[in-house]
Amino acid sequence: MNAHAYSIKKLNFKYDTNRMILNDLTLDFKKGQITGIIGPNGSGKTTLIKNLSRILQPDSGELYLFGKDLAKYKQKDLALTTGVVFQERDSEFQFTVFDIVMMGRYPYKKKFEVENAEDYAIVTDALEKTNTYQYRNRYLDELSGGEKQRVLIARALAQEPKVLILDEPISHLDLHYQVEILKMIQELAKLKDMSIIVILHDLNFAYKFCDQLILLNEGAVFDQGTPEEVITKENINTVYKVQIEIIKDLKNNGYHIIPAY
Repeated sequence: MNAHAYSIKKLNFKYDTNRMILNDLTLDFKKGQITGIIGPNGSGKTTLIKNLSRILQPDSGELYLFGKDLAKYKQKDLALTTGVVFQERDSEFQFTVFDIVMMGRYPYKKKFEVENAEDYAIVTDALEKTNTYQYRNRYLDELSGGEKQRVLIARALAQEPKVLILDEPISHLDLHYQVEILKMIQELAKLKDMSIIVILHDLNFAYKFCDQLILLNEGAVFDQGTPEEVITKENINTVYKVQIEIIKDLKNNGYHIIPAY
């Protein structure tokens, strides 16, 4: 049985310029784990997940999803396997929350087929798991940033994916919503045995909530492993050009990462 959700071998990607954005990436994303992608701005994080979700096509290399060549997936089958949540835009939707989450059921429907009781039950469950059921009759643009983000995650959950990919799901949110969303993601990984791939900027959150980390630098894999292995003073100084201190939190059995001014 394949132990990885995604496997990448020597992946290369560039836009219209000659500069390679992703350079010879070889990675494994373990099944049932939360994998955090970290690295400075411009290191290729979003470009990587766009290759994983087939929004972009690599220039060369191999990309497998559960052991099958990603290029051989039909679009519908890919939608049934992988749910993707990119950063929300205010003008993107003019639908009720319930209708937006129901969109996650579209890959299961034939042309002109209407929603059935099973679809309604799955959508309700996704709303309840993301604590957004109370907003089901409201419009997305009436909600706060954290509420919107949870609705978009609920839509992805309604697809019943095996893999959930999240592009900076806590950016521009208040601390309360950041913690709430990351705890929710952590719980979903356990309840659904779901493989989750998430881009994060905050190293403290990456350290606390991820099972494994991938540190990108200038389009290449600088390091990968557990948070303890990847977030080191040496790695962060080299990649982010800043000195840090990693302080043991005896009360909560964790660590705090702070800049060393």
